[in-house]
Amino acid sequence: ASMDDAASKQSHSHDIRPQWVGLEALEPRILLSAYVVDSLTDITDAGDGVTTLREAIEAANAAPGADTIQFATDPGTITLGGTQIEITDDLTLTGPGFDLLTIDANTASRIFRFRPGVTATLDGLTISGGAAFFDDGGGIYNEGDLTLTACAVTQNGSDEHGGGIYSAATGSLTIRTSTLTHNRSDRDGNLNGGGGAIWSEGSLDISDSVLSDNSAGLYAGGLYSVGTASLRNSTVQANTTQAAAGGIHSRAAMTPHDCTSHG
Repeated sequence: ASMDDAASKQSHSHDIRPQWVGLEALEPRILLSAYVVDSLTDITDAGDGVTTLREAIEAANAAPGADTIQFATDPGTITLGGTQIEITDDLTLTGPGFDLLTIDANTASRIFRFRPGVTATLDGLTISGGAAFFDDGGGIYNEGDLTLTACAVTQNGSDEHGGGIYSAATGSLTIRTSTLTHNRSDRDGNLNGGGGAIWSEGSLDISDSVLSDNSAGLYAGGLYSVGTASLRNSTVQANTTQAAAGGIHSRAAMTPHDCTSHG
């Protein structure tokens, strides 16, 4: 080969330029966190090797973004130790079934409070024994967007409104395939409580559910609604009050479909 050919080959062998690849900035993503409750106790002890419901919810509150909590416990009851559990971040709490797991406040406190801006779902558990002293919402006080599916809310009481559930004007409440029974507002006997099962100030959507045997001192032993409400394929019966509207009292538009109401 000539010297010119050799020079050409040598020139090409060193003619290697870097190929720049364009990178697009990715939107920040927050990973969903999952927690498993494996103890029926209500204690907070990071060193005991188990996770309680209160510990799981506190961890979920501290982790940005939506979280899930499931249960790996035997069937039974979680009895709260005298204080409510607050939910301050988006959460899905999935129980094994309302007949397998009960969260009971033993009439010492409310059970759950959902803060404004929270989107939460409760699925497959029983809320029982909650008490709100000189306040609303014996079992649940909701200020966010709350959905109950396949749950039982029973034997809760408030001195004011919403023996079972109180949902504030900042919140929305959706109830699916659930039962609300034997809840009472006006538990102090001063005849100033309404909505034995539910008092809702915001939007309300109930379907395939039963509200029965609840009581109130003032208005609506079953359901008191201030905001818009929809009631579908549901039964409202045997609810009582010492004043007006034993079953349902609505101050805004309510849309019932295929419902049964007998007090």
